[in-house]
Amino acid sequence: MSTLITDTAALKDHQKLKALSQAFSVFTNKTFVIPEEFVKEQNERWLDPTINYDSRKGMDYEFLEWHFLKEGLVDKKDTTFETDGKLAKYWPDYNVDWRRFDNKVIASKWFEISPQMIHAIEKKVVTHFNFIKSDEDGDEILKGNDKVTYKHIGCATAKLTLEMAGDSQFKPGYKVVDVYLLCAKTML
Repeated sequence: MSTLITDTAALKDHQKLKALSQAFSVFTNKTFVIPEEFVKEQNERWLDPTINYDSRKGMDYEFLEWHFLKEGLVDKKDTTFETDGKLAKYWPDYNVDWRRFDNKVIASKWFEISPQMIHAIEKKVVTHFNFIKSDEDGDEILKGNDKVTYKHIGCATAKLTLEMAGDSQFKPGYKVVDVYLLCAKTML
């Protein structure tokens, strides 16, 4: 069982989500030195022709989920192709108890929700989001010993995320939500 669960086991669900958000802050709000092991694994994964990334750079945003799993802070995802279909290949990033989390490193206050993500939420393949901001800018791929600073924004249920989202003005079928407003509402 993940470290995050042990610390919040006795709390009610909403209280637990608030406690998880606070715990994620403790484990996220810092500067990390990127290990060579992470870079090597991502470079090897990039060679897989079935990878679901447009660029190798996109894979660098998986560092925190890789770190959380490596440190035993969260549990491996519980979705499988047999039970959840092809959505299980991409989501969730990890579990915390029964919650299926997707990490989102965002560049602005807006989180853009794709039709595929909406489908994953409706099928309960993703039940929660963990929103993070990073000082990592540009197109340069991370190298071993690079330093990246992360700031935890907050957590939210996928259901509330969809409820608060509006239709995108720029991409048909997409929805958008203000992450800061969403996370503030979650912490009430």
